[in-house]
Amino acid sequence: MRTIVLSVGVLVATFIGATDAVTPTRPTSGDVGSAAVAAPSGTPPELTDVPARVVIDERQPSTVMMKGEGFEPGLSLTLVSDSFGFTYGPRVLRPTSFDVDLSAMNDGTYHVYVTDLSGRRSNQMSMVVSHGSAAKAPKTSPGRDSRLP
Repeated sequence: MRTIVLSVGVLVATFIGATDAVTPTRPTSGDVGSAAVAAPSGTPPELTDVPARVVIDERQPSTVMMKGEGFEPGLSLTLVSDSFGFTYGPRVLRPTSFDVDLSAMNDGTYHVYVTDLSGRRSNQMSMVVSHGSAAKAPKTSPGRDSRLP
């Protein structure tokens, strides 16, 4: 009985032109995957001054300041080496600087970049992290921008 009632319902729907309500339209090849994803607008943040060397002294916080352009709250800082990767939510001081405590870092050479809330990624710079007394740290120049030759 149900099959007959359903068949009658489909026949009636077809007769009065209401087939879309009973039978959904199948997507065409042009409909599938055609949604466009917009790229983030604006300019990405930029790192301009990252310490070339950070010596972590376990007796005190190892907070460092990094400078650049386009920093805003919600920024994430990523440091990646051959063995480790760390992501921090630094404290943005102003659009041109932020500070972050790197006390939990392991020794190594890290590539450093920031990503804003829109997913825009900055240029990459490098930094060496080591543990020991800050008094032993040699003076070095700012980190190298990987975009330079």
